[in-house]
Amino acid sequence: MGNLLQRLLIAGAAAGIVAGALGGIAIARVSRPAWPLVSYGGASAGKSSFRLDDPLLSEPKPLPVGKLRTDVLSDAVDFARDTLRQPGEKQSKSNPTPSLDTNTLDELPDSAWYTNRNYQSRMTPEQLFRGTDGARPPSKDGPWEIYEAKLQGVMPGFRIRDARGERYVIKFDPLNYPEMATGADVVSARFLYALGYNVPDNYPVRFRRDRLRLGENIRFVRQGRNVIMQEADIDYLLSKVPRYPDGAYRAMASRFVSGDILGPFQFTGTRVDDPNDVIPHERRRVLRGYYVFAEWLNHTDSRDINTLDSIQQVDGVRAVRHYLIDFGATLGSDSVKPKEVWHGHLYTIDFKWGLKELATVGVHSAEWERMRYDIMPSVGRFEASAFDPATWKPSYPNPAFDNRTIEDCFWAAKQVASFTDDDIRTVVKAGDYSDPAAADYIARVLSERRDKIRNYYFSRVLPLDRFEVQDGRLKFRDLGGSGNYRITWSVFNNAKASATPLEGADGPHLPHSPAPFLAAKISDGTHQATVYIRNGAVVGVRR
Repeated sequence: MGNLLQRLLIAGAAAGIVAGALGGIAIARVSRPAWPLVSYGGASAGKSSFRLDDPLLSEPKPLPVGKLRTDVLSDAVDFARDTLRQPGEKQSKSNPTPSLDTNTLDELPDSAWYTNRNYQSRMTPEQLFRGTDGARPPSKDGPWEIYEAKLQGVMPGFRIRDARGERYVIKFDPLNYPEMATGADVVSARFLYALGYNVPDNYPVRFRRDRLRLGENIRFVRQGRNVIMQEADIDYLLSKVPRYPDGAYRAMASRFVSGDILGPFQFTGTRVDDPNDVIPHERRRVLRGYYVFAEWLNHTDSRDINTLDSIQQVDGVRAVRHYLIDFGATLGSDSVKPKEVWHGHLYTIDFKWGLKELATVGVHSAEWERMRYDIMPSVGRFEASAFDPATWKPSYPNPAFDNRTIEDCFWAAKQVASFTDDDIRTVVKAGDYSDPAAADYIARVLSERRDKIRNYYFSRVLPLDRFEVQDGRLKFRDLGGSGNYRITWSVFNNAKASATPLEGADGPHLPHSPAPFLAAKISDGTHQATVYIRNGAVVGVRR
């Protein structure tokens, strides 16, 4: 307790100094003060609630882009801004602002941000195991040519070009925790791919020293001097990373994202030079709902610096595709060491917690502080017993996370809940853990965290989904509710966005009515949802 309090007080004092120092610094990314209000058929789109092409299952073809600026985002400025200034919109508890990137079914259409995958159409075990591609690890038919290296800092690494000319970033584990960070990076990338995001193609690899070949005139910084890399420098780098008993090295190879790399995006505002980026990022469900996925995977490092924009071919035109990258600080790993006990429970600088500690003179204690934690070298510190979906926190505030609504969280939670225990074991297997007990432990904790997420978020909404009309009846999938629902019907006036109740019309059967639009209100006595039907087909869902 004393160490935690000391850490918070020191961090708080440091934050004050940083705040003063950063008072005049302008962030390179600029938020728009106003934007076109984009809607896929909502009432804000005009007089009608639903358009002829609703529901949209994919976003309209993007506008082509020309040359866009390349952004470099400072890690320190990113941390200070989000911790001290907390930019972007502030969510209203009394009148929540909805996400603007959903369609009329309250789902995300496919876009340059997101692709519906496992929840929409179940992926096979092979697809879950392979992830983004899964068939293009670094070639073993020839040497891996090092063309850039990083020997400074807490974690060394380098970039290679294999015999096919493919480029990869090679990352390692901390010396005393083999497979911890690399396994977490591979496993979490595959989960996030299955959840619909654009992520790099990551592979666990094993190689021997003679696989590496040094390129010509590779320069790096040694003791403050820019020098040409020598073979001895590779040996020095490899002396700081884990090695298997047979002499092979373990690493993660991340295949380069294709296209013209622009740098990271932010979780607030828009990219002002991209004509397709018109929704403030804190109003995007794809980023708000990411909170639930991050808490499931314990991705405490889910921040701006771990994102990437790249100009690629999107629907046949040059447009920006948005990626999530760098998952070494997920599960029980904090990249360079196991996670601390406070990870997932506190911000790095957590003023509210510090004040509570001061007010209670250190007597206040949370469950996670009292727990005994076991650390497996290839797992780190990862648990489910003290995990609380309602209070989980990343390392520092995220504007999109802070603007999430229950609708955003339910959308994400139902996807997490869709992973079976076998699915989870299949994905964890891709981490190539040497110790079967480590893989079993990670899979079990993920299953337990999944169950907590499902139980918490499903209890806060009407947990029904997959609405459709069959044989004149409204059908849906009950994801874990009471099973006892009342359905009442109305005629819906699409032009005026108003409903007129139909007396005596209740139950799942569609009432006989000449009106093209009907609305079914479903309630369990506590929560409710409205389903909109046009000419016998579901076109809208509002929770």
